[in-house]
Amino acid sequence: MAKTLQEQYNQIKKGKGSKHIFLKEVKSKYPSLVRNAAGFKEASSALIGKNIISEVYVTKKPQDPDW
Repeated sequence: MAKTLQEQYNQIKKGKGSKHIFLKEVKSKYPSLVRNAAGFKEASSALIGKNIISEVYVTKKPQDPDW
């Protein structure tokens, strides 16, 4: 199953994803936005700046306490 760029970015931030795969996909999808020599930080900043991905991601909502 192919992951979206947002899902890949979230996994990288959690220390579980591959920056190499993320960069390869970003450079192929957005060649005019991300230069070929860009690193992870530069590429992710460009995508965040254009609202393609978001730095803040939604986590599971905590349950209401059972008083």
